Amino acid sequence: MSGMRVLYIAPYIPSPIRVRPWNILRHLARMGRRISIVALDDGFATESIRSQLSEFCEEIRIIPHPRAAATRRCLSALTTRMPFSVAHDNSPELAAAVREITRQERFDIVHVEHLRTASIASALGELPRIIDAVDCMTQLRLRIAGGASSLLQATFSRAEAQKLKSWEPDAYRPYRRIVMTTREEAVAMAELDPTTRLPLIEVINNGVDTDYFRPDFDHDSVRRERYTVIFSGKMSYIANYEAARYCLDEIAPRLRIILPDSRIIIAGAKPPPWLIQKANQTEGVGIVADFEDMRPHLKRASVAVCPVFIGAGIQNKALEAMAMALPVVLSPLASRPLTEALNCGAAFSASDAEEFAERIAWLLTDGITARAVGERARDYVMQHHRWEDSAQLFADLYEKVIG
Repeated sequence: MSGMRVLYIAPYIPSPIRVRPWNILRHLARMGRRISIVALDDGFATESIRSQLSEFCEEIRIIPHPRAAATRRCLSALTTRMPFSVAHDNSPELAAAVREITRQERFDIVHVEHLRTASIASALGELPRIIDAVDCMTQLRLRIAGGASSLLQATFSRAEAQKLKSWEPDAYRPYRRIVMTTREEAVAMAELDPTTRLPLIEVINNGVDTDYFRPDFDHDSVRRERYTVIFSGKMSYIANYEAARYCLDEIAPRLRIILPDSRIIIAGAKPPPWLIQKANQTEGVGIVADFEDMRPHLKRASVAVCPVFIGAGIQNKALEAMAMALPVVLSPLASRPLTEALNCGAAFSASDAEEFAERIAWLLTDGITARAVGERARDYVMQHHRWEDSAQLFADLYEKVIG
């Protein structure tokens, strides 16, 4: 229904670093849906990003999110069943803003993003609503507990997973549909509540902006570097900085034994200080703290790696590299949702550091094979991971829920 008014609520501002909401909302607007946003200020959205957001959203209400208040809420959750991640974003100011905008304006559907904002349902009255849960947070926290290099992080994650196990399914009951990114995540979500009291779960895949991420994008000063490998992602996130640590400690030394001239680039927003220091002290490794435009770094590389052993859903970083016609070597976890890509030779999986180094070295030294793999990778994302298709599925879901 063109002209449908959508209220989007999230614990963060949509931006190119939050690729799923950014692209889905952008394409929904192109379809004629009228978007209003209420979101907590997560510190990632620059004035430039906010300006771009206003081009496809009618109204944007950004709610301050003071760190001190969030910390107090987390401390208060110590003696309750509320998960710390939920308490952190359980902002009274966000709830007040939602009540205000829904009193002032009429909306056809409410699209809530992430478990961290799920409790906003109590402020929505009788409005039809869906929640894009994205991933099963309980399963993610269990994986973090199992893969964290810090005892403190592992202990905290186990405690958080215990809270999430009961909280997560309860939080989704007020919604008419739950959306997940993959079937594996949907199964994990359903297993948290075998009573079938959950709303219906839909799977809507992640996509890639294949016009933006393309191998021939207009940046003539950048050329492929034959022995350069890239790992990209938001480096403030544990799954990514632990994968970067794995690149530095495990993959880089083995790769340089095979190819002494090889170089690994770690690229992404807000790397922790220890990662910057470690990268600068590791031979054959460079680090780029950049998130405005990842394309020049991807274009410079000859192979992309995604050694993520903590996480859930589809790795956007892998899809973006594939859209740039880069051959990608993935961990078993990262490759799980991309079985079809593995089967058609559009990507490769490696189970340990030795296998990562061997596959990377093979692709770096066999240019003909690497180009063929890159072309298949680009074709694969063009066929299976288009944001236009994902947005259309959301538009169809809105119609079902309203109807």
